[in-house]
Amino acid sequence: MKPALKKLILAYAIIVLIKIILAYFIKSPTGFWDEYINLKMARGFYNLNPEINFEYPPLYSIMLSIAYIFKNMKFVYFLSKVLNALMSTLVIIPAYLLSKEFLKEKYHLYIPILIVLLPSNFSFSNYILAENLFYPLFFISIYFIYKSLKENNKLNNFLAVFFIALSLMTKIVGLILIFVYLISHIISKFYLKKEINYKNLFFSFLILFLLIFPMFFINYKANGFSMKGILGETVKDNVESFSDTKKHEGYYWPALINWIIIHIVMLTLSSGVILFFTFLLAFNKLKEKNNLSIFIMLSLITIIGYILVLSNNALGPQPANLPKIFQYFTGRPISRYIDVLLPLIIILGVIGLDNYHENPRKKFLKKIIFLSIPFFAIGSQLTLDSMLPINNLSISFIGASKLLINYLINNNLSTHLFNLPVFLIMLGIFILIPLIALIVINKASMKKIFYLIFLIIIISNVMNFSINYYKSNEWSKNEQMNLGLWFNENNIKFSNILIDIRNKGDPIQNNKDLFQEIDSRVRLTLVGFWMNDNLIFDNVKNTKNIDFIISSNKLNLPIIKKTENLFVYKVEK
Repeated sequence: MKPALKKLILAYAIIVLIKIILAYFIKSPTGFWDEYINLKMARGFYNLNPEINFEYPPLYSIMLSIAYIFKNMKFVYFLSKVLNALMSTLVIIPAYLLSKEFLKEKYHLYIPILIVLLPSNFSFSNYILAENLFYPLFFISIYFIYKSLKENNKLNNFLAVFFIALSLMTKIVGLILIFVYLISHIISKFYLKKEINYKNLFFSFLILFLLIFPMFFINYKANGFSMKGILGETVKDNVESFSDTKKHEGYYWPALINWIIIHIVMLTLSSGVILFFTFLLAFNKLKEKNNLSIFIMLSLITIIGYILVLSNNALGPQPANLPKIFQYFTGRPISRYIDVLLPLIIILGVIGLDNYHENPRKKFLKKIIFLSIPFFAIGSQLTLDSMLPINNLSISFIGASKLLINYLINNNLSTHLFNLPVFLIMLGIFILIPLIALIVINKASMKKIFYLIFLIIIISNVMNFSINYYKSNEWSKNEQMNLGLWFNENNIKFSNILIDIRNKGDPIQNNKDLFQEIDSRVRLTLVGFWMNDNLIFDNVKNTKNIDFIISSNKLNLPIIKKTENLFVYKVEK
């Protein structure tokens, strides 16, 4: 085995071990509904009887279903995070393959490790979310799309569509990869003068269709023939946002442009700022029309496509609780959707930085930096949101900075309310960020820049873990969570548990509300998170085959457990 490969395997093992150790200290979920749905779907796949009907692609839950070899939900939850650690760290493989392809030998190991340590890859393993599998699948799809452009043979095309299919079966946003694959082949013909093997492309799309058809057919059988039923709510909303002019009448284009700028700034911040600017410097390599040009072209198509789709998806109603100047801030920033692009920025950013230190183009860099300042001023709207985990792991330092400033000025830790002095200070910080990046790029050596980026990444991960640990401890005191844990410890056999249909509402806001109803088939409950049992939401009179009832109402049945707001009743046979 080659020394470099040994080091890569060792790095993978060490990082997985660190993730598992940290996972041990997170005792309770903090991203409830998505985590709940993923685990309940996993339980259904383990029992070969899916119990929650939702338009979530199945692959991640299928992978998690292994955890249900245990009955005890504490073990299931921990093993799920172990699986997360194993899956998410696999991003090191495509990172290494692409680093070998384009970077100098001294970076072949350091850059993959940097990519694995990004908060979006490192901190995410403590959350039961599909990104743990999607990020590595997405990146390896990009690698094989690049290989299919470079060497347009059957194997590379098959591997490209195979991993595209797996990505799509993990998160529906993987649909974008199909368009990236097709468009990149078309552009490579006209710009890079690469010959297209139409036969390979035809068979590739045929294979792709055969791979993804079963998932869509199952959705059709379960939900009927509709865009939402087959492709899910996200695709439906995106198509309607673009096609239905009345939905955002009068502000679609200004809001879309606003969100495009916000997402560009978000991507800049997530990648450590410096590497985003040097990524832009790598564009001059496009004219060389070589393998690097192919990768740059592919990366640009992917980044532009993602930003356009995510910006379109961010459009919602205009805010009523903000000053009119923010009327186009029509959604909420979610960096975990765009963080999948970060490895592309990192690799090309290192190429651009290396070239800049060998051949400085200071005037060009200065022009880019100063042109970015209005973008950063507009991007300061990010601070109108909390910018804290779970949705914004990569830029949680922005949210933490806002919290600190708000505390110093107003002596409170509010994260959502607009406060003019706090916003103006954050606006000033945003404007300074590109100027500081310019100084660092020009004054610091490559080694010092890498140390700085690693330091920022480590601090972000420590901050994310601390916030998650704090939230986890807080939620472990929740009445319903504790009742679920009591069931987990005391109910030694699988049971049919009826949850009183009258207790519909919002369990996060009200402890008497036992479940939130998405539709007649999908109900989400805090108390059920720790239950590896069959949950039935029904009238308490329908007790056939029921073992226990949970309700906030008094019933004429034996009480076996009582909390402040809830009763657990034993149904007598």
